[in-house]
Amino acid sequence: MTEIVKRVKIAASAVFLDTAARRIREMRAQRGMTRRELAKKCGVSLFKMARMECNLAKIDIHTCERLGKALDVSWLYLVGLVDEKKPVSYDTNMFLKELEIHFKD
Repeated sequence: MTEIVKRVKIAASAVFLDTAARRIREMRAQRGMTRRELAKKCGVSLFKMARMECNLAKIDIHTCERLGKALDVSWLYLVGLVDEKKPVSYDTNMFLKELEIHFKD
């Protein structure tokens, strides 16, 4: 993998995580949920939830998908790939395969 591709992946990851942290906080607040409630619905610890909301922990795609379901928004919205909040049917495994195609060495 070239150095430029590595840098782009790192930068994109940082943007996705920052957007996800902000949108998770916003959606949780709009729904009147506590961190504890959201953490329980997603199967993560309260500590991990707090760290994700503060952009201090990475969020894997499957956790992001569970967060989207719990918040009734698309996981694509949470990471900033779409601006529409409505849940969409998009298989995460298919998405990962598409990413692999675009970022192959």
